[in-house]
Amino acid sequence: MTGTRYVVGVDIGGTFTDLVAIDARGGRTVVKTPTTPSDQSVGMLNALKEAAARLEIDFADFLSRVDRICHGTTVTTNAVIVRSGARVGMLTTRGLRDTIEVRRGMRELQYLYDYTYPQPEPLCPRNLRMPITERLQADASVHKPLAEDEVRAAARELGRQNVEAVAICFLWSFRNPAHELRAAQICREELPQAYLSLSHEIAPILGEYLRFQTTVMNAYVGPTIRRYMTAMEKTLRDAGYRGPLLIVTSSGGVLSPQAIVPKAAVTLTSGPASGPIAATWYGEHYGMDNFITMDMGGTSFDTALVRNRQVPVRAEQTVADVYHIGLPTVDVHAIGAGGGTVAWLDEAGGLHVGPRSQGADPGPACYLRGGTEPTVTDANLVLGRLNPDYFVGGHMALDKNAAVAAIRRIAEPKGMSVEDMARAILRISVAKMADATEVISVRRGENPREYTLLVGGGAGPGHAAEIARVMGVRKVLIPRESSIFCAVGGLIADIRHDHLASIETPARALDWEQLNARLAAMRAEADHLLAEDGIAPADRLYSVAADMKYIGQYHEISIDWPARDELAYAATDLPEIERLFHERHETLYAHHDPLEQTFVSNLKLTAIGRVPPVRREPVARSTAGPGEFLRSEREVWFEETGFAPAPVYDGDRLLAGIRLPGPCIVEQATTTTVVPPGYTLEVLEYGDFLIDVPA
Repeated sequence: MTGTRYVVGVDIGGTFTDLVAIDARGGRTVVKTPTTPSDQSVGMLNALKEAAARLEIDFADFLSRVDRICHGTTVTTNAVIVRSGARVGMLTTRGLRDTIEVRRGMRELQYLYDYTYPQPEPLCPRNLRMPITERLQADASVHKPLAEDEVRAAARELGRQNVEAVAICFLWSFRNPAHELRAAQICREELPQAYLSLSHEIAPILGEYLRFQTTVMNAYVGPTIRRYMTAMEKTLRDAGYRGPLLIVTSSGGVLSPQAIVPKAAVTLTSGPASGPIAATWYGEHYGMDNFITMDMGGTSFDTALVRNRQVPVRAEQTVADVYHIGLPTVDVHAIGAGGGTVAWLDEAGGLHVGPRSQGADPGPACYLRGGTEPTVTDANLVLGRLNPDYFVGGHMALDKNAAVAAIRRIAEPKGMSVEDMARAILRISVAKMADATEVISVRRGENPREYTLLVGGGAGPGHAAEIARVMGVRKVLIPRESSIFCAVGGLIADIRHDHLASIETPARALDWEQLNARLAAMRAEADHLLAEDGIAPADRLYSVAADMKYIGQYHEISIDWPARDELAYAATDLPEIERLFHERHETLYAHHDPLEQTFVSNLKLTAIGRVPPVRREPVARSTAGPGEFLRSEREVWFEETGFAPAPVYDGDRLLAGIRLPGPCIVEQATTTTVVPPGYTLEVLEYGDFLIDVPA
């Protein structure tokens, strides 16, 4: 192994820290270690040490051979969910103080008719929202000059209130940032330690609610990500790592910590964003284009739809179900359904599974770390689907008696046996996950039967076949490294910078000369950033999109514009642009009107810096039968048969060409695949598993 170089992907989830190290030939080393919630950098370091040990390389030597580490994080998302973000102050145009609290004047869709449901608590309380006299017009002219004395007084008051971050949100600042820039300068003089978030930098979009809320959110998580990045870089540096650290962003790209810290909100869905990226890479090896991805870990279930290998990105996301963010985001739908998800009874005795999770600490009852509530993992253990002596490759032992005791707590009040309750927990969990896939497929006019289900997460392969059956999907692709699915996605992701300009005009009234000038300015900025990232001009790619709608509509949809040399467009391009809009509108809403005029709201430039590609190494083809890989046999519960004897195969040794008829269990060091009766598992060229689902 002397001199072998590696690239490393790390995804830190709520329960486990996943790592994959890939060498220049495509050889993979997979590691799964418990997450360390108090300091996640410790968990990453533990995973790196475990990888070095498995490769039989001195740890310092291993770090010297790592060319890059790509990391997906949930630290900002968790800060919002548990409300542990910064104490935020806000400077805003007088008269707009309550914008983030009034929001859009309506409840979230899921609570639309629930008049008892409280409005979400603002991330910046009203007493810390300071109105400032100033006013810009839509044409960028100054209607009222900035009252600098008010800014200085407000900054001093925020200092007395011990704020950690300040969001500066002035009306029309994305057309003229002068007032925000001057206010920021004053804040730096008065509050030198505060994290500053300026709306024209964070979300230069029309619509003050979404822009202000995004800016406040960025301020809320900014100090958290700054501390996190500082600790992570120090931990790696102290360990001897000298290469680049790249962080996965919500848009599916990666950025350096230096680029991440000022725009912390771009990491709000960092971890889940990697899944669809990984799907495109795995599908490429087998000529597969269309996927529904699922990633089931210890805490959540994330699903997305990938069509024609295009990762779906939307212009807006919702964090913690209620906080809207106007940033490019990979379109992932997440629910609370993982191995650690808790099963519980309501006051009427009804059984529920989730959304609460036991996470990594204390974890499911069978972990013997203090957890006493029944979870999905406990149910799988009771039903024989997990090997108590071979969890995480034998590094953790599961206690079946503890799982039985936990499930009995909710089984006895229902007059059910422990096994029947475990089956009920599993059925409800599968139904919830299948329903989640409908959100990104059926409800958007897509037929899931036309897609392959691509599976990730440590718990995913144990439930994928049954989820596919409920969905009507016929093929299930389980990557060999499914348990570290998102770690792979981050590793293959390119550097990505997103730039936006608001233009707000009917498409047929576009000033093409002005539009091209804006694109040129955005490209110049992108070139500067990519140069700082060390990306050569030959490895830079650019694409243009715009938010468009029919005149009179409220919501826009993002349309990718046709590629053009030098990013220059003309009126002759408009028919093709409008045709693309009509086609997408028809797909989404089963309606389009080619005679109706269109409107362009935002012009978007995506700049990609290509990172060196990652290879895959094919596995050897088997010359023996399945019996060569048989490990044992045990009683396992299946929906079709109840408890039945099932052969257990060594999944890490399986070679290409092997076909395994169900029922059977395929055990790997980091996950377990369940193959029900009537299903067939085939090992593909690169060692991945393809399950055929019976009609």
